[in-house]
Amino acid sequence: AQLMAGDAEEVEEDRREVDKQDLLRRLKGGENVAKVVGPFSDEISKDKSFLLAALEFNVKVIEYAAQVFLEDKDFMLQAIRFSPFVLRKCPESLLAEKAFMVEALSVDGSALQLAAKFMRANKEVVMKALDSSGAALEFTEGNLKDDAEVVRKAVEKDGLALQHASRALLSDRAIVMAAIKQNTAAVRFAPDEFKKDREFLLDAVRHAGGSVLLNAPQELQRDEEFVLEAIKLECSSLTFAAKGLRQKPELVLAAITAGRGNGTAALELAPPELRNDRSFLLKAAARTPQALRIASDSFRSDRKFVLEVIKLRGAALQFALPQFKADREVALEAAKQDLGAVAFADPALRNDSSFREEIAKLQRSYHIE
Repeated sequence: AQLMAGDAEEVEEDRREVDKQDLLRRLKGGENVAKVVGPFSDEISKDKSFLLAALEFNVKVIEYAAQVFLEDKDFMLQAIRFSPFVLRKCPESLLAEKAFMVEALSVDGSALQLAAKFMRANKEVVMKALDSSGAALEFTEGNLKDDAEVVRKAVEKDGLALQHASRALLSDRAIVMAAIKQNTAAVRFAPDEFKKDREFLLDAVRHAGGSVLLNAPQELQRDEEFVLEAIKLECSSLTFAAKGLRQKPELVLAAITAGRGNGTAALELAPPELRNDRSFLLKAAARTPQALRIASDSFRSDRKFVLEVIKLRGAALQFALPQFKADREVALEAAKQDLGAVAFADPALRNDSSFREEIAKLQRSYHIE
């Protein structure tokens, strides 16, 4: 009888474990917390491992944790990994405890918003929060938004934290530049004196990239001279210029030149009229073999044009139509300009003995030179 009773207890325990696994599956599936956990609140409120597993799927489970866990530093530090808002259930005494908050902030700096007010004015505590979240600057108290060390650390972690800096520090060129380097969208929060400063913005492009122009004043986005200077520093600047400038052949060519390998992305901005402009395409081909790829169908099927491009950039053969890859004269011209372009010739042509001999002659001539 005792054995049977023991077996029954094991079965009941297994059933409870299965039920809890089912609860976790339901929470993972997005079911309402109250509906899933509510009926079993007494049982799960004291199950530490279940609560921590369930918090991964929905932080509202913290509402069902027993008070003993809410006052348990170790439990709350594990729970904060899922959301800083679990600290709303913490007793005030714990939120006012410096050692606990420093540990909590090392897990998630945004938890600073839930710390006691005097704690948010403590520089040591705030600096710990900024280790993981620059946005925590928003929740500081006292004069910390006017502390250059604090603000610089915040913007280096999250450039958008610049919006929470004091007016005095918004005039600090180094701090504003540090914010833009971290996130070019921080330009939005820079004072007008910087947003209208061409040299400042060009310096920002140099250090942070062309997307700086996205948040630059519209008059500068439409300024061809300014945009050209920006493109020379970072080819992607063309992408963020005013639409009318993005289609100018001189600027597209400048972006290709400035970007070298990456500049070919500028070709994607070329409108249909440029893709059908022989002069533009040949100038582009002198800079990148991809010019043939974006050329209009009429040019790509024009043997004379393809030969002109190939003579400028042999590697353009990879973007030629199949009939030109199989064309002996075209393939040889490509090889003369770039011996490696042979790899793009039609396989049947590459295996042709007479063609292979001509390529061998080219190779020997290169060695002699």
